[in-house]
Amino acid sequence: MTEAAPRGLRGSIATLMSSNVLGALLAFGLSVLIGRAAGEAGLGVYAASVAWVFPLGLLVDAGVGTLISRDLAYRNNPPTRAYLAAGLRVRLLIGLPLLAAVLLAAPVLAGSEAVARGIAISAPLIVINPLVSSFTAVFRSQRRMRPAAALNVGMLIAQVVLTAIVFGSGYGVETALWVNTLTSAAQLAAGYLIWRVAFAEAPTGEVVPTRDLLLRALPFAIAAVIAALQMRVNLLILEQQVSQEAAGTYAASARFIEAGRLVSQAAFDALLPFLTLMAAEPARFQQMFRWARRGLIAYGLSFGALVWLFAYVLIGAFFGEQFNDSAEVLRILAWSLLPMSLKYLRGLYWYAHKREDWVNTVSLLALAGQGIAAFVLIPIHGPIGAAWVALVSESIAAAVLWFAVPKKPQSVRVEAAG
Repeated sequence: MTEAAPRGLRGSIATLMSSNVLGALLAFGLSVLIGRAAGEAGLGVYAASVAWVFPLGLLVDAGVGTLISRDLAYRNNPPTRAYLAAGLRVRLLIGLPLLAAVLLAAPVLAGSEAVARGIAISAPLIVINPLVSSFTAVFRSQRRMRPAAALNVGMLIAQVVLTAIVFGSGYGVETALWVNTLTSAAQLAAGYLIWRVAFAEAPTGEVVPTRDLLLRALPFAIAAVIAALQMRVNLLILEQQVSQEAAGTYAASARFIEAGRLVSQAAFDALLPFLTLMAAEPARFQQMFRWARRGLIAYGLSFGALVWLFAYVLIGAFFGEQFNDSAEVLRILAWSLLPMSLKYLRGLYWYAHKREDWVNTVSLLALAGQGIAAFVLIPIHGPIGAAWVALVSESIAAAVLWFAVPKKPQSVRVEAAG
């Protein structure tokens, strides 16, 4: 039997990967646009403002998006309308008080007045982004990836075009942050319209209890918040402990890694429903898992080598000479994509076998270690220290997830990955 992906999975990955590659180019172009127009300090303000919002948005999401994507892959579940209604209740229950708290605490969270204003402008995303994720989770669970792809790409195109107009008209970073918030609100409206037209069922009266949804989604919520903090804690410490310029230097380098990560993220988003359905079929499950692992290793090694070789060319071409210090940071960060991708793939393996607890334990310990190392090294070594912290922490977390075995496996038999 050849180790090839099933046709449906190949199509899903191709659609999401095309979307993510285009989305990565657009998001990267947005960073270049801001960096060239506003310099290191301006990019640092923009990145630090958004860095606070996204982990909090994942807290509001409460893991519901991932749970919807997994649960609706099974037959005989409540309709999408019931899941979306329960998800809305969760978002409002958690999101509105958190939104108010962030608006009040913005001056305390930021290291400068500019970042404090940016956090306040971006705060509505704490609720908006989780609501968007509910609709895209429904689309992915039905293995119809084009609507999710269209939402992502459409929003980014609008954001890049409007941000270019903002800077071309003489406005600054704060107005660009308003564009980010407003285009995300438009993305939410578009997601709702797509669902109403193409996915909504007739009302059945079925209800997904809010408490039950929260309890079952909690492990995914914890995992998402930990992952977001792992990606952004270095940037936040740089902005608070070093300078906005240092945050901008690191942010420019990190944009390349975030762009590369979107390619592997397409595989993860498409794999979860398939792996969930195949967990009870060890042979097919292992075949698909080995196929994904080999692809990610090849991609991570190629990405690391190419970015390491051309780091100075890439930084100079896209961000300009004022970001020259970012090149050495990028050469270190380039190698973090491989362990990061393998960490997430192994996490999917345990998710499919309902071992979210194990993934979260490892991730939480890795985050604690990363935070301690970041507080020690970043004030001394700046962006270079942050890059080494990211690479080492991702590598350790990936190694533990792959080579350590949980002591108490659940009732589903877990085969060792080959």
